[in-house]
Amino acid sequence: MTGDRSVNEKLKNDAIIKGTISLPMPGKPNGGLADGFEVYQGFEYDDMKIPDGLYRIKCVDVEQSLSSLGGPAYTWIFEVTGGSYDGSVLKLCTALSPANMWRVAEVIQALGIEQQDPVIRFEKADVVGRECGALVRNKSCNGRSVSVITKIMSPKKLSENSCKH
Repeated sequence: MTGDRSVNEKLKNDAIIKGTISLPMPGKPNGGLADGFEVYQGFEYDDMKIPDGLYRIKCVDVEQSLSSLGGPAYTWIFEVTGGSYDGSVLKLCTALSPANMWRVAEVIQALGIEQQDPVIRFEKADVVGRECGALVRNKSCNGRSVSVITKIMSPKKLSENSCKH
């Protein structure tokens, strides 16, 4: 039985990668990928380098993507609001695996989407334009230093931790 499950998972993952299975996207109840794929390959974007610190950020988009392991994920696109790095773009990839759903919930809650139900439901329009806070650290990725969101928090938590930028 275990072999059958791993074969089925491989077939499912292959189908996702080839685009024959659609993954759900917030705001599109039974929708899938629109015109193509975005594959997360790490943080290798030149415009993503800002100093370590706390920042107020705004969600400008959330896209369906694949994690570095090939599973379904959301790529959250944020812009720094205010300060010297206003408009700087940061991306955060959250895998949609059972072990990583805490990270998705952390982002949703930081953006102020609260529900009493254990299953959080949201649409893209619910999160785009909302602000939150982020702790950004520069890390080495493939030999380059890049800015990475290491912690995401509510605006209130950000204020408590005093935003320096």
